[in-house]
Amino acid sequence: CVSILERFLQVMDPLDVIQNFGEELQKGLFHPDDSVKILTISQVGRVVEDPVAVREILNTPELLRQIICCIAAEKIAVAKEAIKSLSRIAQSPEGLEVLLAGNLLIDLKNVMVKSDIIRYRVYELLVNISSKSVDSLNYCVNSGLISEMIGELTGNDVLVRYIMGWASA
Repeated sequence: CVSILERFLQVMDPLDVIQNFGEELQKGLFHPDDSVKILTISQVGRVVEDPVAVREILNTPELLRQIICCIAAEKIAVAKEAIKSLSRIAQSPEGLEVLLAGNLLIDLKNVMVKSDIIRYRVYELLVNISSKSVDSLNYCVNSGLISEMIGELTGNDVLVRYIMGWASA
């Protein structure tokens, strides 16, 4: 059923998807089946690539908030899709503003405290966003999350230091 729905949505204009199925997209993020969540998040990622449709997504903070919550999903495929879609959202100046300077920044910070793994997923999102442009980097720095990440990487955690030493070798 998910694959049929995916094919159906792929042929639709992104603006039509968000305007006609916005509520269903939100409901899909609460579905117990992870394949439905992945489909939903990937459709949001596709919609935000359309310059007109992205505004619809940015004006739906509850949808974005739930995608942020998906970073904490148990299944890594759901979390990766959420990171990918949020990275796409942040490619526009408006998306950067909404994610890293508004109320959604609080949601990002709240999801980070759930576990070390989830915190590092948010750091992955930050690295993806900050590597796109100087403006993106500035938003990430101004959010305070970059300094948090650097503090953690240069802190006293022996395991983190070992991994960082191993990764740079």
